[in-house]
Amino acid sequence: MSIYARLRRKIEKKLGDWIINNEEKLLNISFNLMLENEEKQSFSQKVKYYLGKIASKILGGRFWGGVVVPLNYTIEASTNFLPTEEVLEIAKHSKIRAIGDCYCRKKYGDPLGLPLKTCMWFSESTYLLDLIEQKKIPDIDLRIVSLKDIEETLKKCDELGCVHQAIFFPSRRNIYVICNCHPSSCLVLKAYLKHGVKAVVKSNFTISYDREKCVGCHACIERCYFNALKPSSDGKVEVVEENCVGCGLCVSKCPVGALKLVKKRIKS
Repeated sequence: MSIYARLRRKIEKKLGDWIINNEEKLLNISFNLMLENEEKQSFSQKVKYYLGKIASKILGGRFWGGVVVPLNYTIEASTNFLPTEEVLEIAKHSKIRAIGDCYCRKKYGDPLGLPLKTCMWFSESTYLLDLIEQKKIPDIDLRIVSLKDIEETLKKCDELGCVHQAIFFPSRRNIYVICNCHPSSCLVLKAYLKHGVKAVVKSNFTISYDREKCVGCHACIERCYFNALKPSSDGKVEVVEENCVGCGLCVSKCPVGALKLVKKRIKS
């Protein structure tokens, strides 16, 4: 092995150790970068630069951003939109479960007055427990909870129209942070909807629509933030599949079961 290769490996190991020990700091830095640039015209370019160029250099191309994925799907380093059922699967298979304050709502407020205790943390190791007991993430008041607490919080968030976003830290400690986000306050969601910043990647779920069952109430259209549903000429609904992120909010709102989430077909 060349001197250069040995030096590079040593640097990567040092960076990796620093990242593992400062995961919460990286998350805070990313949120702050988005907030500081949100109202500027160059917001999109700056976010892409900071989170894309700099983070990819540090993490080797593995940085968090938004993605909608099912729980039985391999989640890469990213922020992922998840259907409620998939979040429950992560919760069931996690050794440590905790709920804390929503970072965005606590720091910047929320015009709708949505609850603070909605941010869920899961881990397969005791590292998360150590973080909580040693109060290494004091800003969000993390507390250990039961699976029932998770289920009740998810139900409440779904009723409020919150989208489940999963931030995954791919380290030796594997931590999932499930944010229950609303466009009124979520920085990542605002970046995606308002500025077109591709911080969110779609899941492998999409909508299946039963026109015969549909009663044309349009509750699903009002519920969708992504313009994946629109009124059809016959007063019912038209699905804009390319806009669907597979979050499942429209499905839980439909009073007659005309919508359901199905896995996308894998293109050959």
